[in-house]
Parts: sequence; structure tokens; C-alpha cells
Amino acid sequence: MLNIIKSNWLRTKRQPIRWVLLLAPILYALGFSLYTMGPNSFKGVEIYAFFEIFAILATFSLSFFVPMLYEADKNASFYTNDVKFGISRKKSFVAKFLLIALLYALIILIASVIFLGFWIAFKNKSINLGEFLILMALVFFTIIPLIPIYQYLNLKYGQSGSIMIGIFFTLAAILLGTTGLGALIWKFSPFVWPIKLIYLLAQGAVSLKVFLKFIGLGIIISIIFLIIVTNWFNKWDVYAKMED
Repeated sequence: MLNIIKSNWLRTKRQPIRWVLLLAPILYALGFSLYTMGPNSFKGVEIYAFFEIFAILATFSLSFFVPMLYEADKNASFYTNDVKFGISRKKSFVAKFLLIALLYALIILIASVIFLGFWIAFKNKSINLGEFLILMALVFFTIIPLIPIYQYLNLKYGQSGSIMIGIFFTLAAILLGTTGLGALIWKFSPFVWPIKLIYLLAQGAVSLKVFLKFIGLGIIISIIFLIIVTNWFNKWDVYAKMED
């Protein structure tokens, strides 16, 4: 499995995704940090706002980040390298998922470390490190269920299909997560969880213990989605897709 993950990473050597991986978290963390230096609407809830906006951006950005990671395979052989040469299709798909998840974790880490450093150096305020780490975990584990969904959409309908659903998920998450419209259904919509939970935490309406429950649910749902889409990929007729 590690060799397959490494192979997938090496295929991105000349792809723009490596620049996105580095620049996106840096630009976001610096941009948000500089914004908090002046008069703004986040006074007193800057840390919550940092992760809430990050979750919103991640919900959408993964919809094109996932296709970017597949771009090298698509250009080289239209995904046929993933279904031949004796490599298990399931292992190939799971390896791609794990690579995307690892890269997403790296993006969260880079952005969070930069913001934390800025907060300590320039704001000179204390911070609850345990809460900070839980917020990082929440944004990671409640967003990764989207990865297999975007993988499926990209393979089945192309980059445009993935991005269109990404736009829908993002707009729905903002609407249901930051207003009263999602009061009855947000708990049944995983893509809304990080935005709604952080929003409620900033208002003092939930405790961090609730976060741990949803982190666990995020892991379970990720596994379920991954199993479902992996089984689909194992039977997918990529050659028929090439003819289309």
C-alpha cells in the first residue's frame, strides 16, 4: 500500500497540485491573520472563525483538488494504469484516498501552525491548545467523507461534475450551518457538521465533548463511503468511459 501511495505522489511531480498544496494554506493563514490585525467582525472569536472559514473553503476546494490529483493518470492513460498491471483496483483506489487525506492533513497542519505562530507572536494572547487541536481534528475528520464522493464524481462525470457538486455542498453547508434553516437537518448532513459545530461553539451552545462524537462519526462515515465507492470502482468499466 505504501508503494502505491508513493507512486501516486511521484506522478504529481510536474503537476500544479504541488504548488497548490504549499501556497493555499500559507496564503489563507497569512491573509486571515493579517485581517484580524485590523478592525473586523471576528473580535473574540478569531480562532473559531479561522477554522470555520477553513472548513467552508475545504468543502469546495476538495472538489477540484481531488481531480487535480487524478490529472496525471487521466492524461497518461485515462486511468487504465489503475485497473491493469495486476494491481488490485481496491488497493489502488484506497491508496489514492489515503494520499488525498494525507495531503489534506498537511494543508490543515501548515495553515494552523502559521496562524498559531501569528497569534502567539503578534496577538500576545493565551490559547487553549487542547481546544485548538480538537478544532483541527474536527475539520479533518468531518471533511474527509467528501473525498470518496469527489473521487467517484471525478471518475464518473469528470472534473466539472465534481466541482458542480462541490459548489452545491459548499452553499448548502453555509446556509444550513450558519442560519436557523438547518436546525432540524444539519445533524444528518455530514458536510455541514464542521461549520455548524464551530458556529455553535463560538456561541457557547455546545461543548467540546460533542465534537469528539462527531469526529468519531466522521471516521465511521468515511469508512462506509470508501467501501461503497471502492466496490463501485472495482466493477467500473473504464474502457467504456474512454469510448465516450
